[in-house]
Amino acid sequence: MKLSKLVSAFAVGAAVALSPVVATVAQQESKAMTEAKKMDTNKDGMVSRQEFLNMMGAKFDAMDKGKKGVLSPADIEKLIYSFNP
Repeated sequence: MKLSKLVSAFAVGAAVALSPVVATVAQQESKAMTEAKKMDTNKDGMVSRQEFLNMMGAKFDAMDKGKKGVLSPADIEKLIYSFNP
C-alpha cells in the first residue's frame, strides 16, 4: 500500500513539475498552427510552396528596414525565433 501511495505522489509531483514544459510545447504548437493558417491564403488546409514563399517574402521585406535586399544573420535569427520563442 505504501508503494502505491509513493508512486502516486511521484506521478503527481512529476505532472506538476512538467506542466510548464507541456504548456510551453502547447503554446509553440499553437503558434505554429496560427502561422500555418495565416500562410494558407486559399484556405484549403494546406500550405503550398507559393503561399509559404509569399509569407516569408513579406517577413523578409518587413525586416529589411534599409530596403537593401539583404538581412543580417542576426535578422535571420530573429525571424527563426519569431516562430519558436
